[in-house]
Amino acid sequence: MTAHDATNRVVDVHFDAITTSGKRLFVAEAPASTSIGGRFVEQTVTRMEEMLREEATQPGSSRKWQTEFYYDDPETGVVVVIAQGERGLFEIAYHLETAIQKVKAR
Repeated sequence: MTAHDATNRVVDVHFDAITTSGKRLFVAEAPASTSIGGRFVEQTVTRMEEMLREEATQPGSSRKWQTEFYYDDPETGVVVVIAQGERGLFEIAYHLETAIQKVKAR
C-alpha cells in the first residue's frame, strides 16, 4: 500500500544496478511523499546554510549534523537518503535494501 501525503502526491523512486556487461538488475523501489521529501530538502538546506555561516565566522567551528528521508514498501524495498555535514563539508548517501525474496529449493 502506498502512503499518500496531504497533497496526495507520491513518486516511486527506483534504483537499478548496472552490471559490467550492461545488464540492469533491480535493487529497490519505494514510494516517496513529495510533501515529506520537500520538508527533508528544506531542513537539509537550512542546516547547510547554518553550517556555512558558522564556518565563515570561524573555520572548523560548525556543529556536525545529519538529516534522513526514509521511505519503504515491503514488496519492493527500502530507500534512505542521508545528508550529513561536518566542518563545512557536506555528503549525501543512499542506503538501499532489496525486499526479502523467498527462494524455493528444487
